[in-house]
Amino acid sequence: MTEREVTENPFDNSSPFDALERSRRESFLRSFSATSVPMMSPVLAVYIWMFVSSPSWQIALVCVLTVLMIGANYMASWFARRQKAVLGSYIFLFSTLFIIGIDAVMIEGLTAVLPLSYAVIVIMAGMLLGSSGSIVIATASAFLWVLAQIVSERCLLPSVTISSTLLMAIIAVITIMGFFFTAYLNHLATKDLQGALDNATYDLVQANRKLGEANRLKSQFLARTSHELRTPLNAIIGYTDLTLRRVYGSLTAMQEDGLKRVLGNAKRLQSLINDILDLSKIEAGEMELIASPFNVKALVDAVDVAVGEAARKKGLEFSVSLAPDMPEKLIGDEIRTAQVLLNIADNAVKFTVDGQVDILIGLVDDEHWHMEVRDTGRGIAEENYERIFDEFRQLSTPGGTRTAGSGLGLSVARHLVHKMGGEIRIDSEIGRGSTFDVILPLWVAEKAHTQL
Repeated sequence: MTEREVTENPFDNSSPFDALERSRRESFLRSFSATSVPMMSPVLAVYIWMFVSSPSWQIALVCVLTVLMIGANYMASWFARRQKAVLGSYIFLFSTLFIIGIDAVMIEGLTAVLPLSYAVIVIMAGMLLGSSGSIVIATASAFLWVLAQIVSERCLLPSVTISSTLLMAIIAVITIMGFFFTAYLNHLATKDLQGALDNATYDLVQANRKLGEANRLKSQFLARTSHELRTPLNAIIGYTDLTLRRVYGSLTAMQEDGLKRVLGNAKRLQSLINDILDLSKIEAGEMELIASPFNVKALVDAVDVAVGEAARKKGLEFSVSLAPDMPEKLIGDEIRTAQVLLNIADNAVKFTVDGQVDILIGLVDDEHWHMEVRDTGRGIAEENYERIFDEFRQLSTPGGTRTAGSGLGLSVARHLVHKMGGEIRIDSEIGRGSTFDVILPLWVAEKAHTQL
């Protein structure tokens, strides 16, 4: 019985692009090594023909070195297949530099094509070794070119003289090969980049699909869990309320105080579960708005009852006013509209220590109406205008503490407003308070038959 060996290093924080880059360079080195034989074959054939025509030790040395360069290329490919592309690249590049330099010195006149050959090798170094490797190879190329010029000018090594026609033919072949090989390098780089982009795009699409599916399953889980939690919680709230109403008998002062605390926390938990359920439905695309005529004055009264009591317990001044020009009835989802206003108003009360919270409902123009909530709280910095709408986001107070709450109220409110075709605007100043202005499309009940 054998155990599976774990080869992955848990502390390996290397980027996946490093592995892609190593693979790309290994692929380049194998490609360069594979093309060395067909690229050098015409030149080697010319050298062999020159040796047969007029034998000399210089031409023989050039032929041997050219064969050795092909062998060095195969050795570099061998290292590349064993994931040692850096070592293989340096063997390939330096052997090519030295052998081409010696060939140019041995045949009089070939030093003219040495800069072109070295420029191609420097480009190859950049593709195989990156910027640092290309600098090393460029430095070596410059040194070897200067050395070749000195050796040629001072005749430190005897060179073979060939006819000008043959020399021009050799230079032309090498130059044309340099042009085509440079184009081949560009083709490899473009092809490899396109392949990497295709792979990255495919991986990104697959990851996005998985994330979308995970998010959908998460939303479904939260929606179902929240729905299942509401049933027993409603029972807790209902029976606690009945007990406080003395339906099951009298209570002592201590029992009444404890039950009030239970009821208050149960309602807070119910509000949190409702927010999670609503947010899950919105993210899953299952939230549906039910448009029907509703009384605006009833909306005002509901907010005053729900939020006004909590504000007054904190010693805040609280007011809800309805503009005189507001229609008596509007068309919309009354429950969701009230939820938006209650969430924003409740948030204003939480973050206001002293002063007042005012709510104004009125018309913006002939096509829009608004619900404006003003408070004298600590205010919001402009860079946090968007952050406060993030799910489960709570901004710290100047003292570093956080106000109680789930951080879902404003997020749910904005989602609902956008779903109703409206927008939320914020105007705030640190230390002087904030104003949330919810603007919604205006649908007047009396004109519904002409607008719907």
